Amino acid sequence: MADCNNLFLDYNKVITPTSIQRQKMKTSRKSLETKISNKLYDKLGVYPTFFTQGSDAPKFKTIIIKEDSTFDSDRGVYLPGKPNVSGETVQGYIYDAVKDHTKDGAQHRKKCVRVLFQCEYNIDFPAYYEVEGEDYAYMAVKGEDWLKDDPWHMITWLTQFKDADGQFIRMIKYLKGWTSKRKSQGKMPSGIALAVWAARHFSIEDGRDDKCFLNLLKGIKSAIQFSVSCYAPVEPFDDLTAKLSKR
Repeated sequence: MADCNNLFLDYNKVITPTSIQRQKMKTSRKSLETKISNKLYDKLGVYPTFFTQGSDAPKFKTIIIKEDSTFDSDRGVYLPGKPNVSGETVQGYIYDAVKDHTKDGAQHRKKCVRVLFQCEYNIDFPAYYEVEGEDYAYMAVKGEDWLKDDPWHMITWLTQFKDADGQFIRMIKYLKGWTSKRKSQGKMPSGIALAVWAARHFSIEDGRDDKCFLNLLKGIKSAIQFSVSCYAPVEPFDDLTAKLSKR
């Protein structure tokens, strides 16, 4: 096949937020964290800690600029123990703290509160509580209270597949770029599902992102030929593609 490696590398640059964009997002995030901390202290008497996770995690930079010219940052809000209110109530406190921060407002979603910065970025704030002596945190889920679900275990699992050249990370970004372009045509797999598929079917092709991506797509296609599913390799071991079958 023709060598299209440079085209892929150029595309990676196009979909990667610049240092200026990222710094602007971090400044916005810091202001939001102050509001969230004050609200949670007022309501629960404790200050949370914050951790960057998901596609923007320190060891797992798969964040991309989407087709709508925005990118997402995931900032976990961790409480030092189980509060005496429901997970949805904690989400509500976070929502109240940030809903008027921008003219575009915020969304109280199932697993996070999302703050919208039109044509720039979105900042997600999932809420958790930690238990001393336990290796897992518990996530607030709208309508379901608290669920044992700690993103650091997923990131730890995924980072074992990283290579020195960063090809594995780029493969995930290419997949996410494709789903972003196709999103208007229907439901697409989540970024975490794409990352798990990539991990299970990734094989290094030195200096050839094009061949690597082709082989990756063939592997994924073969795996989901008869049934589209992608079960998490860590607790809660749920199907990361379950939303695709919901109407």
